[in-house]
Amino acid sequence: MDQSHLLHFLHTISQLKNLPRTGWVGRVQNPETVSSHIFRTALLPLVLNEPTLDVNKCVKMGLLHDLAESLIGDLTPDQAATVNKHELEKQGFQQLVSDLPDPISKDFLDLWLEFEEGTTPEARFMKEIDKLEMVLQAREYETDQPGVNLEPFFTSTEGIFTYPSIQALDSEARKQRPRHEE
Repeated sequence: MDQSHLLHFLHTISQLKNLPRTGWVGRVQNPETVSSHIFRTALLPLVLNEPTLDVNKCVKMGLLHDLAESLIGDLTPDQAATVNKHELEKQGFQQLVSDLPDPISKDFLDLWLEFEEGTTPEARFMKEIDKLEMVLQAREYETDQPGVNLEPFFTSTEGIFTYPSIQALDSEARKQRPRHEE
């Protein structure tokens, strides 16, 4: 493995440590970074341990799913509506993994495409995990920052979860939300 290419890959993805999640910017103080989101997204399949799924594959998808944002940035749904987000992310991801040797870059790209296309139970589970992580983060902001109301993040995910383990955690997170004045 060419160490200079590996170093370039690692340096590029390190940008995610400082890239705030765009959806939180302007709504909360100290918005989480993309890297923080990736961490919990990758950890959730380990703790939920869905018995019918390949948990290791899920963890890998969680780690890989937003790496392209180190090159293209974190697009909000409104921004994504003005561009072909999937194609932009695919090009970014391909460019990013081009620094890695073939077996690794192909494996990463295959897993990323599987996640993006939702073609397997693991990919569909991780798509839900990605949304669940947003719900958990929204609840934490509301709890830790009095006066913050992130209702749109809860409304947009209401009733979308199909896996019982995700439904249960989502339900508990919603129960623990602070009450807001109407």
